[in-house]
Parts: sequence; structure tokens; C-alpha cells
Amino acid sequence: MRSMRFTRRRGGVVTAVLMALLTLMLTAPAASAAVRSWSPDPFPFPTNWHCADQSRRVYSCLINSNDGIEQVYKAVLVVDNYTAVGYQMTAPVANIWSTPSPAQQIQGDSCYASALSAGYSAACYGTAVKRSTVCATRPNAATITANVAVSFGGTRTTVVSPALAVNC
Repeated sequence: MRSMRFTRRRGGVVTAVLMALLTLMLTAPAASAAVRSWSPDPFPFPTNWHCADQSRRVYSCLINSNDGIEQVYKAVLVVDNYTAVGYQMTAPVANIWSTPSPAQQIQGDSCYASALSAGYSAACYGTAVKRSTVCATRPNAATITANVAVSFGGTRTTVVSPALAVNC
């Protein structure tokens, strides 16, 4: 009788764990668009970062690195708050797009909506994309850009990085 009670308890625990995992799976964001966390701002930007800014508040950067085999690219959204008050950032995204026209999205990432205190900066890094992935997604890709956007109090700010040649 004692072993039967133990088995029932263990069965109940296993069921609870499986239900919790199922709930997490169903509420998780889609795999096609990762939700990224914020990190400290890496200012000054390294030389392999190709950046553009909007009023020196929102930066769009495209990192160009190499994994030892091929080029690897990553979009970065950098937000500076040089004001005396904090502000709320909503719907931030860091995407990689290719040209020629019509432009095609290669990688899409969103960042967590967050507050940014006065005097601070933060960066959100997108998912790394290899050149082979860019060329498989868009065989005629000539260039790629990092396209970032974030809303402050209902006003949307978008910035596009300088284009980087990939020549697929």
C-alpha cells in the first residue's frame, strides 16, 4: 500500500511538470522572431559596427564579423537617454533586410518593452545571421541593412544602418 501512494504522488508530480511545460510552450513567442534582452551600451562602437543614428537617441548598427568560415551579421538597436527623466520603450525591433528592391527581411527580432532611466543607454542585439543564410534566403542579395524601430510615448522612431555589401 505504501508503494502505491508513492507512485500516485510521483505520477501527480510528473503530470504537473508536463502541464507546466505545455503551458510554457503555448505561451512562448514564435520561433521565427526571437525576443531579445537589453544589454549595456558598448559605446564607443567597435570598428566592425556600421551605425546610423536618429537625433543621437536611437542607433541602428549592423555588426560584420567572421566565425572563421564565413561572414556573420547581427542587427543592434541602441537607445541613449540623455534627458533628465526616464522613458518607456515599446515595440522595439532589430531586423536585417536585403536589397535590391523589393527589399526582403532576412532576420526579425523583437526586444522586450522596457523603461530606460535618465542618463543611461541600452543595446538590444538581434540573432546572428551567416552570409550563407542571407544568400539562401535571398539569392540575388547585393546589400543588407539593419533596420531598427522603437516607440516612445506613441511616437515611432525608425533608423536604417548603412548598407553592407554581401554580393550573393
